[in-house]
Formats: sequence, C-alpha cells, structure tokens
Amino acid sequence: MAVMPISKERRARRSARTYQAIAYQLEHVLKIHGLRSFTLSDSNGLVLALAGCEEEADALAAYAPVLAKCTDRGRRGEVISQLGAIVDGARDDNTEVRSFFVDGERLFLGLVGATGASLESAIYRTLTGIRRIYRSSQVS
Repeated sequence: MAVMPISKERRARRSARTYQAIAYQLEHVLKIHGLRSFTLSDSNGLVLALAGCEEEADALAAYAPVLAKCTDRGRRGEVISQLGAIVDGARDDNTEVRSFFVDGERLFLGLVGATGASLESAIYRTLTGIRRIYRSSQVS
C-alpha cells in the first residue's frame, strides 16, 4: 500500500474574518511580485482590504472606479498622473485596476508596481484567492 506524504500547509497565516484573510492574500502577492500598493475596494471607492501604505491604498481605492472605466488612453494617463501625485511611482505601465463581481457586488482590485506578465500574474493569483476566500466564508 502506498503512503501519501503529508504536505505542509502553504498558507502561513489564516483568518476566519473575510477581509483580514483577503488582506493576507494581498500581502502575500505584494511580497512575491514586489508591488508597491495593492487594494481591494468597493464601488464607492472605500478600502475593504489592503497591502502596502494605507494612505496610498486610500487613494488607489478612490481612483479605482474611475480607472476601471477609462477606455481612452489620454484620459487614463491624466487620471494616473493625478494618482501619481499621491501614490509615488504610479505610472501608466505599472498601475492597474480590474473590476469583478462577487455575489452581485462590483469590487475593484488595484495595484501599483508591476509590469507585463508579473502584473497579469499578480492579478490572476489575487482574484483566484479572493474568490476562494469569499466561497469559504459563505460556507462557514
């Protein structure tokens, strides 16, 4: 009979509180990808969870609904320029906001500090984690 090895739990920190668990997820991805700021916010621009500087997270959350809707490159550049006055290092190539829905509520994931494939990987990893956390919090 084959014995399956016991694997070490990959998550070092856990929380039964949904937004604290999401903050842990954001902190983990922030460290892995060397991000400057990472924020989960609602459609009112309020921070739900963050990793990085709190003041920068507040600004990123406030700008998130606007940035998520910006399809015009010129307008997006203007908005990121305004954000860059508050969030040091925010540029068009390293700042991203994605909107997604959880239980009918539109949420925004904003980050500063990654470019290219690293940016896409950070977003994918985090969205997957957030959805897992929401699912597990509904079961409890």
